[in-house]
Amino acid sequence: MPNTQTPQAQASTDIAPTAGVPTWSIEVEEQTLAAPTTAPFALLASGQDAASASFRALRQRVLQAQPAPRSLLVTSASPGEGKTTCAANLALALCELGRAEVLLLEANTHAASLAKTFGVEASDDWMQTLSQADAARDSTHLKVKAYRLEPSSLSVLPLPSAGTTTRLTLGQWQVLLSGLLSVFDHVVIDGPPILTSADASVLAEGVDGVLVVAAAGRSRATALRQALQQIPASKLLGTVIARG
Repeated sequence: MPNTQTPQAQASTDIAPTAGVPTWSIEVEEQTLAAPTTAPFALLASGQDAASASFRALRQRVLQAQPAPRSLLVTSASPGEGKTTCAANLALALCELGRAEVLLLEANTHAASLAKTFGVEASDDWMQTLSQADAARDSTHLKVKAYRLEPSSLSVLPLPSAGTTTRLTLGQWQVLLSGLLSVFDHVVIDGPPILTSADASVLAEGVDGVLVVAAAGRSRATALRQALQQIPASKLLGTVIARG
């Protein structure tokens, strides 16, 4: 519980070139699957318990920022602090706002877990696809495969469970986000821990806002301070204390 201190649908968008990046046509192909109703998905399991209420309160606090963020990175200082649970439930909470279209995007290259969590096969490495498209340096059609959780309006784009060795530049990341935000109302990124991955700083630069999750009773204050110092002040939305 946080405490804040066969394809069914397709959508595509064309992105104008910026800073040497080619024009990309991004297509999101969605395959429908039944949403899990067990922990850690509080908002799917019952939706009426204290945990669900706390994630809705987190959603409201996040959206109070001006301008309201559409792309959110959820990270932590170290592994095992509850950031994936927080990211998934925050994404579900955002879906409740007028059936908003929300994408939960996995970007933790060292410990990918969303495919296992949702019981799907993530055969496509979207990071590798994006990197190869950028290397082409010409007009490119980029297709990524996501999973749509019915009856919610949440889509999930996981990485292969084995992870990936591909690394994105800030320019590649910004182009991808721009395209995804032309398809979705919000993109919530389940990112890597800040202190164990250099990718986190690149991801943080490209999003509208960053939430840092800390496990109550387990997170070290020194590590948390170090993590917060690595996030641009203009991007930091706050710290989420994960309890149990």
